[in-house]
Amino acid sequence: MRASWLLLLSLFLAAPAVGQDSYIMGEEEETEDLGPELARFTKLRDHRYSERFAVERVTLAANGAELAAITRASREGAKSWDLGSGRSMKLPPMSRDAATLAWSPAQDLLAVTVKADVLSGAQAGIELLRMSDGGSAGFLIGGETAKTLAFSPDGGQLAAASGEGVLLFSLPGGKGRLILDQGSGADTVAWLSPSQLMVASDGGARIVRIDVDGKVLESWEGKRADGGICFSPTGRFVALGQEAEFRVIDLWNGGPPQRVLLEGAVTSLAWSLNGKTLVAGTDIGLVHVFAVEGAPGVAFSKDPAPASRGGRTARAQGNDRDDSQATRGSQDSGRIEASTSSSRSRDDGLITLRGDERSSDDRGSMEAGSSGVSAADLEPVIKVLVLDSMSSDPRDGRSMEASVKKSIKRLEPCWKRQARAGKLGRGKMVLELGVNANGEGVAIQAPLEDTFTNEKLLSCLDERLRETLFGSGLGSMDIELTIELQ
Repeated sequence: MRASWLLLLSLFLAAPAVGQDSYIMGEEEETEDLGPELARFTKLRDHRYSERFAVERVTLAANGAELAAITRASREGAKSWDLGSGRSMKLPPMSRDAATLAWSPAQDLLAVTVKADVLSGAQAGIELLRMSDGGSAGFLIGGETAKTLAFSPDGGQLAAASGEGVLLFSLPGGKGRLILDQGSGADTVAWLSPSQLMVASDGGARIVRIDVDGKVLESWEGKRADGGICFSPTGRFVALGQEAEFRVIDLWNGGPPQRVLLEGAVTSLAWSLNGKTLVAGTDIGLVHVFAVEGAPGVAFSKDPAPASRGGRTARAQGNDRDDSQATRGSQDSGRIEASTSSSRSRDDGLITLRGDERSSDDRGSMEAGSSGVSAADLEPVIKVLVLDSMSSDPRDGRSMEASVKKSIKRLEPCWKRQARAGKLGRGKMVLELGVNANGEGVAIQAPLEDTFTNEKLLSCLDERLRETLFGSGLGSMDIELTIELQ
C-alpha cells in the first residue's frame, strides 16, 4: 500500500516538470528577423532555366505578364514564360548570342545586345527584333557591354547600363550618347518617367537619380551587393541580390532593409513597370517569381514603337492575348494582374511620373503637411562661422562653406526624404560642433535654432556631419553651422 502511494506521489511531482520543460523550449524558439515589410512579396512559382548554369539576366514585360531569362554559358539561348499560365513562350530567333535583353513597353520589340562577329564582320551593338515576325527593326551601335537595357515608358528611348556608364538612344535608330560617365561602369538603369532615370553602380554602393541629360538630381550611398540590382518603378525601393535572399531598401525614408528569402544566390533581378511583379534569377538555374503589393507602378505606353507601326501579327503558337485574357486571374487566385490600359484610374495602384512628381499618396501627404513644398523645390543655403581655431589651421569660414557645398549631395537625402513625406518645408537650423584635422564633424551640440523640429532630419544630419565634409587642415576648430532651406 505504501509503495503504491509513493508511486502516485512521484508521478504527481513529475508532471509539472514535464510541462515546464516543454514550455521553456517553446519560449526559446526564435524566428528569423526579416526586417520591416516595405512591400509584400508573395512567391508564385519557380521556373527552371538550367540545371548547370547561373541565370545572368532576367527581364519582365511592362505589365508583368511575361518574363525572359538568359545566360551566355548555355547553348539554349534566351527562354521566356507566360506568368499567368506558366507556359513556355517563343522568342524571336537571334542571329548571334545575346547577353542582355529587354522588351519595349508595348511588347512589340525585343532589344538584345550582341558581340562583334569577326568572321562575318558584323558589328557589336544592340539589335531590335520585331516580336511579330522576328525580323530586324533596327541596329544601334554601342552598348554591347550593357548589363541592363531599359525602354522608356513611352517607348521612345532605350537606356543601356554599360561599362562606360549610361548610354541613351533615341528610337528608332538614333545614335547613342553617353549621358552619365562612370569609370567603373553602371550596373543597372531604370526609367521613372520619359525624362528621369535611376542608376546603380559599384554593386549598388552608389545610386543616383538623373535626367535625360545626365544631370544628377539625387544621390544615395550604401554598401556593395553581391548579386543583381533592380528598382521599383517609382524609384522608391531598390532590391539588392544576396546569397539565399534579396534585400529591399526604402530610398525615400531610410530605415533597415526588408529581407525576402529564396533558394540560391541571386544573380539578377527585374521589376515590372506596373510594380506588380518581381523576378530573381539565381546561380542554380532557377528563376523565382514574386507577386508584389505596395509598390506603385508607372504608366507605360501600349502603342507600338514608331519603327514597327503597321500592326502586330500573332506570335508563334498563337500565344497573343487580348487585355481581358491578360488580366484574367486576380491575386486571390494566385495569378498576376496584368493591366496595360493607357487610361488608368487611381485605384489600380499605378501613377504617371513627370519631372519630379511622386505617387498620389506622396503628393497627398505633402499637401497635407505643414509646408506643401516638394523636395525638388528646396534649395539649401550653407553658412559656416569659425568660433575658435586651435593650432595654425588655415581654414576659414568661407573655405569650409565651399567644402560643404562641394559635398552637399551627402547631406541632401536628410531633408529630401522628410520633404517627400510632407514633414518638412522651408526653415533654418543652427548647430555648434567641432571639426577635426581630417574635416570630420565631432562633438555636435543640440541646435541653437531649429524651426524644422524634425527628429529624423536632426538624426540624419548628426550622422552625415561626422563624415569628411569640411576639408582638411593642420588642426581642429569649433564652428557654427547654419543650414537654411529656401
